[in-house]
Amino acid sequence: MKAVAISTLVVLSTSLISAAEATLTKEERAHAIQLLVDSQTEFLNVISGLNDSQWNYKPASDRWSVGETAQHIVLAEGALFSKLEEAMSNPPNPDWEAKDP
Repeated sequence: MKAVAISTLVVLSTSLISAAEATLTKEERAHAIQLLVDSQTEFLNVISGLNDSQWNYKPASDRWSVGETAQHIVLAEGALFSKLEEAMSNPPNPDWEAKDP
């Protein structure tokens, strides 16, 4: 399960970068890539060194294990990526671009 979580996160991050290339400025793209790389690196560093006991540890019977939490993060990232793809396939919203930062 840990290997699936790691490889899924890597694929999602790579796909997100590719999907966003067409609409981001060079600086925005570089910043987005760096955020993804930093987040991915931190996540993978945290979970990759865990043994099976740590991966399956639950602080209480009604709580998620570390592995279940990692799986949730990967699945949530996938859902967010789907929404991003959907948003990027729609035409730009001129009202959004007119908003002050």
